[in-house]
Amino acid sequence: MHSGDDDSDNEQDDPEQVIGVPRRKRTKKTDHKLLSKDEKALLSESAEFLVPVRVELDFDQYKLRDSFLWNIQDPVCSPEQFASIFCEDLNLPPAQFITAISSSIVTQLDGQQNLVAVARSIEETEHSPNVLIELDLLIGNIRLEDRFEWDLGQTDLTPEDFARLLAADLGVGGEFVAEIAHAIHEQLMVHRRKMLGDWTAAQPVYQAIRDASEADDWSPRVTVLTEQELDKLSEDRERAVR
Repeated sequence: MHSGDDDSDNEQDDPEQVIGVPRRKRTKKTDHKLLSKDEKALLSESAEFLVPVRVELDFDQYKLRDSFLWNIQDPVCSPEQFASIFCEDLNLPPAQFITAISSSIVTQLDGQQNLVAVARSIEETEHSPNVLIELDLLIGNIRLEDRFEWDLGQTDLTPEDFARLLAADLGVGGEFVAEIAHAIHEQLMVHRRKMLGDWTAAQPVYQAIRDASEADDWSPRVTVLTEQELDKLSEDRERAVR
């Protein structure tokens, strides 16, 4: 995960969703591992490459759902260390969750290791391809939809920066920032994976001007849903998963 202000190179999206786990009243700070000077130096010299991670686990009465970004080149924080702190923060039983959480993270990171080279190669090309990003996010009763093209080779605007700008422009809550950034990272991962064989097959875009008739198809939409609309959307999404 990612953070720029503290010793950990991982930042977790809020809020975590844990059904069956009561929120405990914090009487002490989480016992985070303090980094040595050598570890801090190593961390500051390491390149950053954020990848999306989802944790979805069910144990007895526990139903855990969380998503966050992980710096796949982090040389300091291991999935096991993160899982231990995660369980302490949420008061989860370590025996049930530490191994399951860390294993889930490791599996996802292993599946994305080879995408780093693809991303670096695309960034170095003169004409990088654009890919389609589609957002359909629901937090509470607010639904955010949008679609746009993303230049795979550009490095000036990060998904995190874009998410903050989009959320501010639309006047939606800060919870959407993490969800937008995570959704973009997930779709960039899918596009990079498709390009593992030959990323040059994707055609670059030389002109980004669209016809006015397409404006509605490429504009963000924010909808406040009623209870009936929420139920219908939930049913439609469950049906699509099946």
